[in-house]
Amino acid sequence: MARVRHFIPSALTAVGMGFAALSIQASVDGLHRSAAWWGMLCVLTDKADGAAARALRASSTFGAQLDSFSDFFSFGVVPSTLFYAFFSAVPSAGWGDGLHHAILGALSLFFLVCVAGRLARFNITHGVPGAERFFFGVPTTFTGGVLLATFVTLLKYGDPSWSARDPGGDRLRLLGGLRLDALMPFFPWLLVPAGLLMVSTFRMPKLGRTRWRLVDAGQGLGAILGMASALTRRVPEFLVAGAVVYMSGSIVFHLRSMSTARDVRLPRLFADVEERDREAAGGGSGSGRAGAAG
Repeated sequence: MARVRHFIPSALTAVGMGFAALSIQASVDGLHRSAAWWGMLCVLTDKADGAAARALRASSTFGAQLDSFSDFFSFGVVPSTLFYAFFSAVPSAGWGDGLHHAILGALSLFFLVCVAGRLARFNITHGVPGAERFFFGVPTTFTGGVLLATFVTLLKYGDPSWSARDPGGDRLRLLGGLRLDALMPFFPWLLVPAGLLMVSTFRMPKLGRTRWRLVDAGQGLGAILGMASALTRRVPEFLVAGAVVYMSGSIVFHLRSMSTARDVRLPRLFADVEERDREAAGGGSGSGRAGAAG
């Protein structure tokens, strides 16, 4: 029974990795809109496996490491691959050749490295006081999901030729006849602030953990509507608007909520390595410390 209990969260993580693989396949095939929606489904499975692990009391070191690898795949490799594939295939967006194409590759790599750094740091800071209420740096799940939703929104309100092979069925236009063609060439530059926010020390409240009931209720409602949007592949602009509201609230939380949230000191990134080196130099034997990924 215990094996089954631990299998369920890991199975959900594996499903998320399957969605990530489908996203990459769609990117390679030129189905960029579908690739983004597959990637956004990874956000749902990432939340589901964590919720299942807590509900079943089935947290484990193996599950944590599997989840960390899945997050890198889903929110690092998937967005980087999609954006590089799209802008390489669509010269009219301004990044298809020459110096711009080289910069596009560098931006994609930069984002990917930031995702890896964010996840590695999470593994050694999840037990720091305050970590049960807020994240240190913007989570990869949020960052990847928002970038994908923004990309789909720009496709929806942009040049129809960009997604002619993969038009989608979303006819509900919350922004009416607005055209966002002019914004698409600037999109790759978003990878820079997105990457920096992930590896920053910005304190971002976890869903339902702010201790402000109205805010927690709003977060919960937004999460439910966001899930419906991802499952039905409709109104990505709603997801973007929700992310802007959440991020704005996070800034307020970071600046005003509690001085203790700002004063928490993160451990040194290489403290464990230094400790092991000292022990080895003194003839002792070091011991590793496992951390849960997220």
